[in-house]
Amino acid sequence: MTLSCQLIYLELRVTLKSMSKSPHPSQWARDSDEEDRVEAIIRGTGCWDQHIAVVDCKGDKGDWRECQKEVQLFKECMQKNRPKATIPAEKK
Repeated sequence: MTLSCQLIYLELRVTLKSMSKSPHPSQWARDSDEEDRVEAIIRGTGCWDQHIAVVDCKGDKGDWRECQKEVQLFKECMQKNRPKATIPAEKK
């Protein structure tokens, strides 16, 4: 799975989890540091606005499959800017 697909998948999981009655909206993450790493990766690519467009569309339409334009723009941005993406060093 490519980095852009992984990031889209993770965001969709966060969105779906936030719709549950869970007190913490993103149970997929082991802790907030993991969420912060994902955000840092996306921001590092310069594709944050496209990422937010996907999330907003999914929230508005309720089905990410209806957001193919936004997903495609995010994917293209991630592919174009992949060399800029770095994973922050893990804390020990």
